[in-house]
Amino acid sequence: TDENGNVYVIGRCSGNFNLFCTTTWVKKFSSSGTLLATSPSTAIKYGMALTYYDGQVFALQVFYTAANTKVIILDADDLSLDGSFTYGNGKSRSYYWQDLDVDDSNGDIWMVWRHYTQSTLRKYTRSSTDTYNANTYTDCTYTAGYLYYPSSVDVFKGAVYTSGYYWASVYGG
Repeated sequence: TDENGNVYVIGRCSGNFNLFCTTTWVKKFSSSGTLLATSPSTAIKYGMALTYYDGQVFALQVFYTAANTKVIILDADDLSLDGSFTYGNGKSRSYYWQDLDVDDSNGDIWMVWRHYTQSTLRKYTRSSTDTYNANTYTDCTYTAGYLYYPSSVDVFKGAVYTSGYYWASVYGG
């Protein structure tokens, strides 16, 4: 949701194995439900997550090849392509990045990588020219169950929150 109450949603084809579906779209709706914009059909592949920041919509592409592991940046007005960058350097693409969120105070992107023993919270720093570099990031890697199979990340009032997968509180469930 943006500051005007517009809502952005991500969708992709349904059915079995939909994680590997190349058809992904973003739609923008007014608060009353009127469709205002749809992203180009070729802008996003394998879409997994979506967030909004300062006139831009960020979509997380998830796949096991470097060519398709990107953060796609769309212009929030008409959902046209505004840019992209490859993420995930140094991490196996056999395990998946699950979610992203943007820090509203500075535009830094936080992402979470799901793994059973070495889950990682990664921050991509927004530059002074409002861009991102695939090689400019900070990793927070947790062991001993502190971040076990995370599936979401949320940045709120200076703190970063993730969700755990397991039912036990020791794993964040």
